[in-house]
Amino acid sequence: MPSIMLDEKLITPEIVSSWLCPIYENNVPNENKNDYNTPARNVLLKRGNKRIAPNSPPKIELDTNVTRGDVRGIIQEAMETNFDSLVTKFNSMLVSALNFKLSPIEKEIAEIKTSMSFNFMKNVKGAGENKKQINEIQKEN
Repeated sequence: MPSIMLDEKLITPEIVSSWLCPIYENNVPNENKNDYNTPARNVLLKRGNKRIAPNSPPKIELDTNVTRGDVRGIIQEAMETNFDSLVTKFNSMLVSALNFKLSPIEKEIAEIKTSMSFNFMKNVKGAGENKKQINEIQKEN
């Protein structure tokens, strides 16, 4: 843009107050402001209502103020409910894990009992036979 030299004595306060920028001289002033030297927008930007997402949670409007005590109560209630279910799950998992680990031990104990019973009966029979032999030997002497 070419620069124009003006004599400052020729510029009066009336000229300064009525001066408009040549670029914006034909634009309409912005209606929202008192500054008439600011050009108005030539495009209106009005947005319509927002479209609600299909899976978005519903808006909850609270009529009352929520206190710390209310929040604490809600959290405590949720924790009690969840804690009970978690304890139940933990107990069932613990029982199943213990049963899984203990079943081979129970089988081994049962086998040992069977073996010991068999050996005991064998020893009882042997003891009975030994008594008979001792009695026979004593009769002979």
